Amino acid sequence: MKDLIKAQLYQILRSKPFYYIIFGIMAFQGLDIIGSINGDGITSISMYIVQYCGTAFTTSAIAACLVAVYIVGGDINDKTANYEILSGHTRREIFIAKAVLGVICGSIAYVLTIIIPICIGNMVVGYGDMVSIDDICVRVALSTLVTIRIICAFICLTYIIKNYLITMAVSVFYFMVLPVLCMYMEGANSLILGLTSYNKLSDLVSWMTYTIDANVNIQEIIIYDASVSANVITGVIASSVIATIIALIIGYSFFKRDDIR
Repeated sequence: MKDLIKAQLYQILRSKPFYYIIFGIMAFQGLDIIGSINGDGITSISMYIVQYCGTAFTTSAIAACLVAVYIVGGDINDKTANYEILSGHTRREIFIAKAVLGVICGSIAYVLTIIIPICIGNMVVGYGDMVSIDDICVRVALSTLVTIRIICAFICLTYIIKNYLITMAVSVFYFMVLPVLCMYMEGANSLILGLTSYNKLSDLVSWMTYTIDANVNIQEIIIYDASVSANVITGVIASSVIATIIALIIGYSFFKRDDIR
């Protein structure tokens, strides 16, 4: 299996669409930050995170799923799998190798398309002090687990419909349209679904306080708490692990029965 993973990784790293997806989403995130600074009065990256981290999560998740689906399904309709079987690899090894690479590369794409634009924005306007960097890192790490469960769901869908382009289109629709619907549904911050988990992780606790300066002017200050409770952490981990296992089992069951020619 090691040789199979190395061969597929070699092919991925020399594939142009892999880089197009990552840099395209990264550029989109960067433009969104620039637009927020110029048009929405954002004065620091911490302010941007407070207001738009949910959007950043779902946008980067698009990159993650597109990368994963391309890796798993890019050669699903040619004879690559057949050649791999003839070379002595089992279907289980082929599935695991593609799923592992899809999850790892998709997760890397997710983190990079969040972190790099934010780091560039930090160099432009500074980080600020609205939320702690450590707390945001915890939320990004947890959102990565949520992204992995969604990646595995689309890997499963790829093996079901056997057309990676359709799966890519479905993933974009999923992240562009359904988040709007989730805002109006009961349990919008539930950890049961992937999208609602993003809502939960991007929902920062805030409260207002007032100060009086030397000129007796009342100033309104919003204070945010970005720490994550133990219940949310365990809930995200448990739901992500369970959903990931179920999706991979279903995906493998379809791949195992598939007529590879």
